[in-house]
Amino acid sequence: MKVLFLGLGGVGQRHLRNFHELTDGKHQYLTVSNRISKYEISNALELNEAVDIFKKYSIKVFPNIDQALLLKPKLSIISTPSSLHFEQTKLALKNGSNVYLEKPATLTKKECQELRLISKKKNLKISVSFQLRFMPWLQKVKEILNSNKYGRPLFVSALVSEYMPDWHKYEDYKNSYASRKELGGGVVFTQIHELDYLIYLFGTLKFHSAIGGKFSDLNINVEDTAFSLLYTEYMGKIIPIKLSQDYLGQPKSRELLIQFESVRLICDFVKGNLRIESSDKVLEFEEYKSFERNDAFKAQLKNFIDLMDCKPNDNAPVSLSEALLGIEIAEKIKKDILLSLGDT
Repeated sequence: MKVLFLGLGGVGQRHLRNFHELTDGKHQYLTVSNRISKYEISNALELNEAVDIFKKYSIKVFPNIDQALLLKPKLSIISTPSSLHFEQTKLALKNGSNVYLEKPATLTKKECQELRLISKKKNLKISVSFQLRFMPWLQKVKEILNSNKYGRPLFVSALVSEYMPDWHKYEDYKNSYASRKELGGGVVFTQIHELDYLIYLFGTLKFHSAIGGKFSDLNINVEDTAFSLLYTEYMGKIIPIKLSQDYLGQPKSRELLIQFESVRLICDFVKGNLRIESSDKVLEFEEYKSFERNDAFKAQLKNFIDLMDCKPNDNAPVSLSEALLGIEIAEKIKKDILLSLGDT
């Protein structure tokens, strides 16, 4: 199989390694680059200058995407800056390639809808990488909600707070797509995972309001903080949801809190555990010590690979239809931020 990798930074190389391990590895790998070599970036996001991944995986390098697509890759794995996703995915689909696409799928609802139409017309598979859905503690939360074990949720709080300059040890944060408006950066779309997993848990989300902007001294031209009020309907009742996203957290924190009628559920994504407590005791505590973060990436990619040739045209999660729901909310958050505090 010919597989085109667009973007071989940290997450792109993770997808390359995972794809190679999940299959027999007997593929022709393609990429687009103006470099003659590319250093390896580990899953811990550390640079290894002793390894050239172009040589390690026998990757054929092209100067532009048009030349690469002439070889008709069956699959394109796209991990470029967010602002490039739409045009690159459209080209891949129009040239007959299935697509595994990094989040966010696109930066606008209109772009996402167009990609969905093209993929259906061409009868091609496309999936968006939202690996948090494949983390066991989040799947456990989904199971608890479906079972109605603790009754009705009263309110929900989702938090992602990570100091962005610490993300990638191999690059200056000022050069990262996440810090640059022209590359589609900003905390709202870069940390769109929370919107996706809330949709996964509750089905739909509605937007109420948001406030945010650039409040730090970081050398970036995008918003570093967003606080949003959302809501959903569940079991016939309105559930308010507070979403907090920022680039500033030290130490980092990623948590989901669901307050039920008589118990509280807390998911700690950093520590990898789930706790359910009443007012006087801990009712359940699960710690997923054997689970590694990369397991979630591999689980979603394997799901896509297994279903890529299946018919009818059913997509592995996360489909563009699902991703569209998060993009619609993210666009409204960005708009409200600009209206409330002005452009960053």
